[in-house]
Amino acid sequence: MCIDISANEQHMVSGSAEPTVRVWNTETVEEASRFEFDNRFPCVVKFAHDVKLASVASAASVVRFLDFQGS
Repeated sequence: MCIDISANEQHMVSGSAEPTVRVWNTETVEEASRFEFDNRFPCVVKFAHDVKLASVASAASVVRFLDFQGS
């Protein structure tokens, strides 16, 4: 499991072995976005400074950028 909190502390991104990446609203504790992957589970997640983009690195040495508009 991996997590990161946005710079404005309004969102959290989490990665798990399911393999999914979820963006959470920290105020309401509700899921704001979900990204599902194939069998490459995420091992590192990180918000960009502007909170509209998150990067995900998988155990298969793949880095993806997720466009998320601060839902």
